[in-house]
Amino acid sequence: MEIGRHNPKFGGFNLKDGQGVGSKTLKPESGQDSRSFKVKLFGREYIVRGRGSGDYIERLVEFINSRSEEIKGKSGVVNTLDLAILTLLNITDELFECRQSISGQIERMEEEDYGLLKPGDLGETDLKIPLRDS
Repeated sequence: MEIGRHNPKFGGFNLKDGQGVGSKTLKPESGQDSRSFKVKLFGREYIVRGRGSGDYIERLVEFINSRSEEIKGKSGVVNTLDLAILTLLNITDELFECRQSISGQIERMEEEDYGLLKPGDLGETDLKIPLRDS
């Protein structure tokens, strides 16, 4: 089973079902790109390929597994697919809330005057900055 997602900002991860592969989480796949790791999500092993470092991928996996266990404890959901969907919805909700909060903070900062110069505040004055002699 091949599951793909491309997002260059976060490295564009790809997953392959690693079922039946007995290894520890985040062990590099031998003979393959060093950016391939075996990870365990929702009780299943997958091979993750991406541009992220092993530490970064490990942090992602730990975060997802931690959130899924928290949601499982609160909701009582035992079906893996249902748990994965609930985890996805909760993490996405947090992401949207963070983006909205940051966007609001940026808008407030743009509206307030922090005493910073804005384009045109100095009129037509040419500011000349002397270059340092090499």
